[in-house]
Formats: sequence, C-alpha cells, structure tokens
Amino acid sequence: MKNNQPGTGKVQRGIILVFLLLMVILNIVFVFRFRHLRENNQIAIIKAKHKIEELQSLNDKLRYMIYNNLYSESSLLNPNICLTDVDSKSKISLEDFVLNGPVLFLRFTEYSCHVCVEQALKKVHDMNSSFKTEKFVILASYENLRDLLLFKKNNNIDYPIFTIYSDTLSIPIETLNFPYFFILNKNFQATNIFYPLTSLPELTDDYFGILRKKYPILFKLVQ
Repeated sequence: MKNNQPGTGKVQRGIILVFLLLMVILNIVFVFRFRHLRENNQIAIIKAKHKIEELQSLNDKLRYMIYNNLYSESSLLNPNICLTDVDSKSKISLEDFVLNGPVLFLRFTEYSCHVCVEQALKKVHDMNSSFKTEKFVILASYENLRDLLLFKKNNNIDYPIFTIYSDTLSIPIETLNFPYFFILNKNFQATNIFYPLTSLPELTDDYFGILRKKYPILFKLVQ
C-alpha cells in the first residue's frame, strides 16, 4: 500500500528545494572562486612578465657595462695632461701623479648621470669607513668652477678634486657620460676600468674588494 501520510509531499519538496539551493550556492561559490583564481593567475603572469623584462634589462646593462669596460681597458693616456686643483688652483701633470705608484681615479663631468655620481661617491665614503684610500683622486670637468665647488660642498667631498677639459682623456668610455673608476699605472695606462650600475650597487663593493687585493698599497685599514 502507498504511504500517503499528510505532509510527506511537502517534506520531499522541501528537501529538493534545499538541495537545489545548496547546488546554486555551491555553483556561485565555485564561480567566484574560479574568477579569483583566474585573476590571481593573471596577476602572477603579469608579475612574471615584468620580472623577466627587468632581468632582461639588467642583463643588457651588464653586457653593455662589460663590453665598454673591456673595450676601454688599458687605454694609454698622455702623461703631460695638465690637471688643476679646484682648491689651490695649482697645476700638476698625470706623470707627477704616478711617480710613487698607481692611483685610483673617479672620473665624471657635469653631464654625467648625477644619481650615478652620487652613488659612486657614497660607495667611496662607505669603503673609507673600513679602508682609507691612500691615493684617490677625483677628475671632473665643469664649465663653471662654482658649480663643481657647490657639488663638492653638497656632497661633503673631502678628497682631492682636479679639473681637466672634457675632451682631454682618450678613453672610449668617456662618451657614455657615466662616472667611472680606473687605476692609472706607471705606464700611463687606464686599467681596472669600471663604471657602477645604480641597479647593482653591490658590484661596486666587489670592485673595491678586488682592488684591495690587487693594490693593497692604495688602501689602509682604518683602526
């Protein structure tokens, strides 16, 4: 016999409605969850693309730096080049600089990347907190000496600064308008040429670390 108790049909319909409602809710949750995952995946893909682009850009900069450093390495300089002390206005030749051994130079002009110059100077300051550079000279080219003196004051530079004409040095890297370091040896060769990358400041630390090993005479441990 069929069970036709009152309310049985209503209970069954209620169960079905609850089941359908749960299915709708689950579908809505699934849709939102899917959209959220898709958006996260899209964001992750965009970030990955940006990271790849950054790495590619950094790789290009490194290749460019290495190429120019090597291309300019061991450039022969004129020993009779005349330099002028910005403070005393006294003049000295490159030949006089290397009479007592190699000298570390930082070279820049008023057209050089200012952020790059400031970072290079900061690295020199940082290095001098542990190792004092015994023979370090800045070579700068400014049309207006007052601008250079103001730059020296604003950056608390207490290293000797000498000026030369912009087209005096015959080093290929000069055309890039980047600050760069080099060692001038007794043969008047510009060696160990290096221009710092602002995006990789630790390379400058490595550069100074190498120089301390190759030219210990240039550095003195700060007591």
